[in-house]
Amino acid sequence: MLAARQGTATDHAALYVTLRPCLGCLKALVQAGIREIIYDQPFDYNGEIEGTYQGLLAEAGVIMRQHPYSATHTLSPLAISASQGSGPEMPAV
Repeated sequence: MLAARQGTATDHAALYVTLRPCLGCLKALVQAGIREIIYDQPFDYNGEIEGTYQGLLAEAGVIMRQHPYSATHTLSPLAISASQGSGPEMPAV
């Protein structure tokens, strides 16, 4: 999002990330004009929050997909142990 703040156009850009963005990050990405998000590792919200997440994607016309390599390969045990921390909006993996 620093790019958008510094005047670099992000409209219709694709973004590659390691983890599916949290709801707060998704809102910022939509506002920055990102139109495609390709993530490595998934996580899903439960219930109403996931519905809000999917609704925002649909309303904004953002395409989100998991990178094909990631869908067929699992994290190493070291990466799994490193990802056990969680932020305020992100559940532990």
